[in-house]
Amino acid sequence: MKKTAILLSMYAILLTAGGCVGYFVAGSTLSLVTSGLSAALLCIGVYALFTDNFWGYPFSLVVTTLLFLFFAYRYAKTMAIMPSGMMSVVGLLFLLSTLSAMVKEIKKLREKRSY
Repeated sequence: MKKTAILLSMYAILLTAGGCVGYFVAGSTLSLVTSGLSAALLCIGVYALFTDNFWGYPFSLVVTTLLFLFFAYRYAKTMAIMPSGMMSVVGLLFLLSTLSAMVKEIKKLREKRSY
């Protein structure tokens, strides 16, 4: 759980940094606010994972899925590699990482119950 929480923390930091860049470069307040909200939601999932609460996995999975879909949509619409193309690839990697960790945790819980 801790490794996944650390990875999701890095994603939250990346989202926040991207929102700050969008604000300072393009003056996009919306970018700053949405990145802050997304990072805050991820931090809730990270906190749950750090405190060994299983619900942190599906919660973080939903947030990363929504972020991936958003950035993939933006990339398909604009075909701009930066930032939407890069963030959709990065989001997909974090999504798959979170999904893999959740499946492993489910397997561990099932093994524990079978004893």
